[in-house]
Amino acid sequence: MTATNSLETLKSQNYSRQSELTAKNQKILEKMFQYIHTFSLDEYQIECIHQDLIGMAQEAELRQESFSEMLGQSPLSFCDDLILASGQISIPAGRRMLQSAGWYYCIVGGIFALVGGINLTGLILGALTGSRFWILKFINGNDNFLTGCQFATLALGILYLAAGVYARRYSTNSAKAGSLISLGFLLLLLQILTLLSSHILQTLGLITTVSSVIPSVRIIFQILEIINFVFVFLYLIGAWKNKEKHS
Repeated sequence: MTATNSLETLKSQNYSRQSELTAKNQKILEKMFQYIHTFSLDEYQIECIHQDLIGMAQEAELRQESFSEMLGQSPLSFCDDLILASGQISIPAGRRMLQSAGWYYCIVGGIFALVGGINLTGLILGALTGSRFWILKFINGNDNFLTGCQFATLALGILYLAAGVYARRYSTNSAKAGSLISLGFLLLLLQILTLLSSHILQTLGLITTVSSVIPSVRIIFQILEIINFVFVFLYLIGAWKNKEKHS
């Protein structure tokens, strides 16, 4: 039997055995399986771990016990311990930081891309109908600058999404630490440039933001700016810890 056939057989067996479990345990296993896929393991190693987890779930059901309680900790933490115990790979020290920062940039990037995309769609519709048509408007000012801001918001959102996905995908791959550090410095630079450009444009009177008009909103925006810096440093520190592990 070739290695490919062996892998396909194991996948088929795992699928068949997992489908016999309760819906709740199948959901837990699927979450664990997706998590294990984020590690730099080959497919056969992943399926072997998957096989072990299915066996534990089956044992829990035979004993009429809760699979989650049988694990003794959160499913994802159990996966970390299981992989460490297997000796197949070691978990990079910056993994958790990169995972957290990755999720943050995926969410923020999605929001930025959505707002920028919606507003640009509105501007296009407005141009076709001969009127100004804003859907989500958070700033006022010169039309050209406002249009440019929407393109910048969309581009920044796409970049944030890409950075978030990259961090989550390679958080366990120390070989990618250098690329993650470079991306982290790019995010930091963009964060600083965004703040400076916003301040300069407001000082010149080219734009007026909601935060500059409503004091309570200004405080919220200041808190968000601090949070942005916290996560960009999480991104950088996590990548740096992974680099130390790789070196």
